[in-house]
Amino acid sequence: MSNDHSEIMRNDEGRIVYSIHTPAGACPVKLMDKSYEGVQRWGGAVVAAGVTVGVDYTPAAVRYWLREFVDINSPLYSELQPACEELVA
Repeated sequence: MSNDHSEIMRNDEGRIVYSIHTPAGACPVKLMDKSYEGVQRWGGAVVAAGVTVGVDYTPAAVRYWLREFVDINSPLYSELQPACEELVA
């Protein structure tokens, strides 16, 4: 099952892992700290949550979910968007 929004990969154990670029549904982790570093940590937590269910959330997916917590038309969104590429575990 592959489309424009996901890719199928296999992990080291040979299990299928979906790489998600445009997620559906609510974000699995709430963003509590809207600082640059807070978004980096939140994004890392989002990626970790995906791993537990066999999903690889890409930085594009994290950016997509950022819109759930920050107005996409705001200056704050523009400031925080690059943090989605610099995730901290």
